[in-house]
Amino acid sequence: MMILRKPSPLEEAARLSYPPREWDLYAEALTYQEHSKFGREKSREDFVHIGQLRQNKGLISSMTRHFKVYPEVIYSPLPQIVDLLGEGVSLEEAILRRRSVRAFSKKEMPFEVFAKMLVFSYGITGEMSYDTGDVQYLRASPSAGALYPLEIYPVVFHVEGLQPGLYHYNVRDNAVGMLKGGDFSDFLVDICTEQEMVREASVVFLITAYPLRTLRKYRERGLRFLYLDAGHMAEHIYLLATAYGFGACAVGGAYDHEVERFLGIDGLQETLVYLMAVGG
Repeated sequence: MMILRKPSPLEEAARLSYPPREWDLYAEALTYQEHSKFGREKSREDFVHIGQLRQNKGLISSMTRHFKVYPEVIYSPLPQIVDLLGEGVSLEEAILRRRSVRAFSKKEMPFEVFAKMLVFSYGITGEMSYDTGDVQYLRASPSAGALYPLEIYPVVFHVEGLQPGLYHYNVRDNAVGMLKGGDFSDFLVDICTEQEMVREASVVFLITAYPLRTLRKYRERGLRFLYLDAGHMAEHIYLLATAYGFGACAVGGAYDHEVERFLGIDGLQETLVYLMAVGG
């Protein structure tokens, strides 16, 4: 629910710049966009807050432990990053070839390619240390403040060596674990507004975010960064799919609450932000 308050002069100016009917239709989204902009005076307190985090040991400790693990799930290790290097086409060629592919053939994806999709999109690739002694692990794709708010849940249909089902990528241990088994193709087509391409995919990646991981540092503006982070990661998946002979397509039309219930998340502390189908 949106909190009612008196609009700022900037927000009022923004409202007046749109045709009244369009402003009424999109008022909440446009108000947020305007309200979350940085300005020299308006954002001074935000900048001070961000700077002070470097001295907040408790928050730094929290920020460096952003790894979701299901204790009851048996995870299977993925190959280490050094063992996945090589092969594929060049980055330049992958960029030239990349398209949103909306027709798949239930092609089986080699397990190594599946592993690369995860490791080279959001796996750990380095680390940095704070003065407190805490270590922040760095990932394959960029993230605002190195906070990494995202989680990846692959829904596997046709991947070598894996049973169909819903999985979770355990970034900390570089492993995948099955959360629930079964063929969820009919279910995903239904919740993805009857987009049949989902049924023929090798795997569908459901990507969620923990907003507080980013909001604690960047406040309101941090909500923008969740979607930027998801876009960075998704582009890696696009290029990796292209490099290894597969296609990918982001799925914008999905029933968020139904996906979140399927994942067993509350939609608030952890919320759906992106879906991507990958297949051959």
